[in-house]
Amino acid sequence: MSTETLAQRDLRANGIWADPAPGPGRHWATRVLRSPWTWVTLGATLIFAACLGWMYWTVTRDVPVRDGVIPGLNFALDNSDVLIGLLIGVILIADGFGMHVPKGYIYFAMAFSAVVEALNLLAKRQKKKYLKQREGDTARETL
Repeated sequence: MSTETLAQRDLRANGIWADPAPGPGRHWATRVLRSPWTWVTLGATLIFAACLGWMYWTVTRDVPVRDGVIPGLNFALDNSDVLIGLLIGVILIADGFGMHVPKGYIYFAMAFSAVVEALNLLAKRQKKKYLKQREGDTARETL
């Protein structure tokens, strides 16, 4: 036996696994499939795809109202902060697992969420004024 083989056997006997150096002996697919980052990336991609599917469903469905149906896009404005919160949560979980995420990304996502929420509040206030004015106009027309 070579000294390298004996050294690896000693390391394994002490509970330290010594992987042979990646080289021509290991196929690239084996190295990719054994890498934990492959599975982290795959999991994050599946979560992202599920969020995109949910967002598509949210944006494209019709919202029923008293006098009919409002076509698409209105419900997404009410729940866009959920998606941003989910994004921030995934980034923080990835950071907890040791994947370095620049804090600027998290701060930008939080600031963007605050701006979107402020615009949502403004839009709701404008909608309430419009509906109140419309009810007043309808009441005058019936007199």
